[in-house]
Amino acid sequence: MVDHRGVEKYAIYLDWNIIDGLGKGRFPKLNEKLAVAKKAGLILTPDSEFTMYEACNTLRSDDIYLSQNLERIALFCDSLYLEISEDKKSKVIRKKHPTEVYDMPRYKLFIAYTEQLAPILQAIGTVGGKMARMGFRPGLLNNVPKEEVIPTINQMLQSPEILSQYSELFPDVVTFEFVLGLGFQNLPDLNDPIQIVSSIFFMIDWFGYHSEKNTSRKANSTFRDGMHAAMGAQLDVLISDDRRMAKKAALTYHILPCETQAFGVDEAVQWLDSIN
Repeated sequence: MVDHRGVEKYAIYLDWNIIDGLGKGRFPKLNEKLAVAKKAGLILTPDSEFTMYEACNTLRSDDIYLSQNLERIALFCDSLYLEISEDKKSKVIRKKHPTEVYDMPRYKLFIAYTEQLAPILQAIGTVGGKMARMGFRPGLLNNVPKEEVIPTINQMLQSPEILSQYSELFPDVVTFEFVLGLGFQNLPDLNDPIQIVSSIFFMIDWFGYHSEKNTSRKANSTFRDGMHAAMGAQLDVLISDDRRMAKKAALTYHILPCETQAFGVDEAVQWLDSIN
């Protein structure tokens, strides 16, 4: 991707937990490798409106805490901002401090968009949840190579044990794509790549692939991870401190298909070594 000066570089999306962790002294090796690659002019690490949304919409939201988080984003994202057009069809990286973005009317619109989308995506997750209860228990597919996950799901959907549970509901042959299509029917805009990416991410989780623990926070946590995956899909690389999130993002990008690579921290360090 090109930066705000028109120079070709790898554009890396750091999810909020990475940015927050870097600011607190975690991930020292990753911090070192990012700094070397930036100094060599190889990478950009722009933030996004969802980065700010997660950093600023917390139980603690006093002015000092918000200011600290925005400055942390500015430090590790170099005051670069991934601006996605309102129709979600184009993007550009601009030089803009997070406090400027936070005060922009478009950020307020993004908050409204996000909070409208959250329950829709969580409802889509329940479609996959029904499949999970049919036998796609968490972790079942974790060791399957990403290229084989969807074929494996489709093969399992034709097993007598699972087939008998949905045959009365769906007379046609059921595949992962069919179930995903049921979820897509709930989306407000099928031309919105953010909605598409986050929906696939949600469905993957509910089919049990590196899924979140089934707690009261599962739906919200998966939604946030899915939105980060959607933002990361706009760039070349996504880095997350959550290995499960990175694995689901990598499979989501494979399904789309999308050339974005998704890494956990250790994988990201190795990748940065390979380009430095």
